[in-house]
Parts: sequence; structure tokens; C-alpha cells
Amino acid sequence: MEAKFYRAPVDFNEYFKKLIIRNIPSELHLENIKYFITYNFVLTLPDWTFKITKDKFVIYDNNNTILCIVNII
Repeated sequence: MEAKFYRAPVDFNEYFKKLIIRNIPSELHLENIKYFITYNFVLTLPDWTFKITKDKFVIYDNNNTILCIVNII
């Protein structure tokens, strides 16, 4: 429905790619990142990957391209 009325991409991966790029903040607490991974990322985007370092959270799309980098605070 959203794809029809709000001109969202029909492709599921493209839709979430645009949604994450548009809405993810530049900084997040580690606990919030863990909740995002547990309750959204793993279930919704199983082909995507991520990496958590000491101070960065990186999301890779299904083509293993960096989608966004978030600073951990």
C-alpha cells in the first residue's frame, strides 16, 4: 500500500535502504543498536550484515556495500 500511495520503491531492499538512509541518526547508544538488530534488522533484512566496533556501527546491504555508518555514544 505504501509503495502505491507514497511512491515507495516496490523492491523490498530498496525500500529499506532509502528508509534507513533517510531516518537513521548519526549517533546512537549501543543498547539502542542492539535492540534495533534484535527486533528489526535480523528479522526484516536477513541478507544484510552489520559490524560493530568500539565506536562505530556499520550497516551493509545485500550487495555488501556500506549503507551507513553510525557513531556509538
